[in-house]
Amino acid sequence: MTTATRRWISSGGTATILGSPARTLVWAGLAAMTLASCAIPDIRAKAAEAAVERHVERGYLADRKYATVSTRDSWTIDGDTVDVSLIAPGGTQSLPLVVYLPGLGESSESGSAWRESWAEAGYAVLAVQPASVGPAIWSSELARDGDFRKLAEREFSAASLAKRVALVSGTLAEIERRSRAAAQGPYRRIDLSRIAVAGFDLGAQTAMIVAGEAIDGVASPKWPAAVKAVIALSPYADFSGMGLERDFRSVRAPVLCVTSFEDTDPYGLITTAALRRAPFQYMPAGQKYLLLLSATPHALLSGRTMPPRQPKADRSADGGMPAGGRTDDRAEGAGRRRSRDIGNQAPGDASSSSADSSAESSPHWKLQLANVEGVTKGYLDATVKNDDVARQWLRHDAPRWLGKSGELQFK
Repeated sequence: MTTATRRWISSGGTATILGSPARTLVWAGLAAMTLASCAIPDIRAKAAEAAVERHVERGYLADRKYATVSTRDSWTIDGDTVDVSLIAPGGTQSLPLVVYLPGLGESSESGSAWRESWAEAGYAVLAVQPASVGPAIWSSELARDGDFRKLAEREFSAASLAKRVALVSGTLAEIERRSRAAAQGPYRRIDLSRIAVAGFDLGAQTAMIVAGEAIDGVASPKWPAAVKAVIALSPYADFSGMGLERDFRSVRAPVLCVTSFEDTDPYGLITTAALRRAPFQYMPAGQKYLLLLSATPHALLSGRTMPPRQPKADRSADGGMPAGGRTDDRAEGAGRRRSRDIGNQAPGDASSSSADSSAESSPHWKLQLANVEGVTKGYLDATVKNDDVARQWLRHDAPRWLGKSGELQFK
């Protein structure tokens, strides 16, 4: 046995000589153990993906799944530039309409998970975002300075809300004008007698005014009777003003609120997720629903199809956003980087890492997307299409289907 074909292994003070066959067996065993350890996470991931697929198959199914077409445009309403994205089923059938209002800093193409799901279920979905609160807002002076709380306070204020409410009213009038003027195409096929309004974050605040919420300083127009339902994804509530009970007791339209136990925001306005549940708590009974998800960050409710990347921005000493105010070039740079990160999250939840770690895993993300898609489609069919089968599914099947991943309350 040559030196090249043997290895010395010290074991308990005894030297053992291993020849080539024995050495081969040792290395083969080590390689098998390594491969097995690497394969375990992959097996678990595939099992999780398969479980999600089975969950989706047992959920709410619309009458059929349509192929869709999409367009993007820019409108001018009452002198304001509005970005719009329309996604609708192909074909010639009449289409109920969902007007979707994105969150702060999002484009009209955000919320793709919800918009595509609703369109595939037979709805024309028009996302409407004023240019002033779209992605350009992350280049504003307040965003560059890193003062995101002040920026959010300005945009969630009654004065800003009143402008957006007026814009929604103008948008509905513009949709009607285009529908009647079009010779063909999706606008021509929109059924103006069946409309829902849905919104996320800043858009949810606006949608709740459509539902009937009363806010001091916000004049709500008389909404057409064609508006049959409202969906508020991550609804907004404020302890200030005339009080939560007075705010929401005037809500008479059917409403579905969607939130979670981890649904705070990246701006610092909503510091306790329990506040998101206040609208459902104080609204009067009558076709009111609350979908309450577990281990679900704010970012998922924006309709992102994948978890956002974790931001690498500078933070203040306490782990929050950089302090506002332009104290030096370094502070200004930190604000700009943080602005870019929040915009990329669209808007992501900077505090989502505090939620259960599974919230950021791809299978869990897909599971909760499926839960929101299933419940919102069932709700739209029950309220907008007046489908009794969908109504029964919401009341009896949906709570069992959600299992431990969420709960559906109604009153």
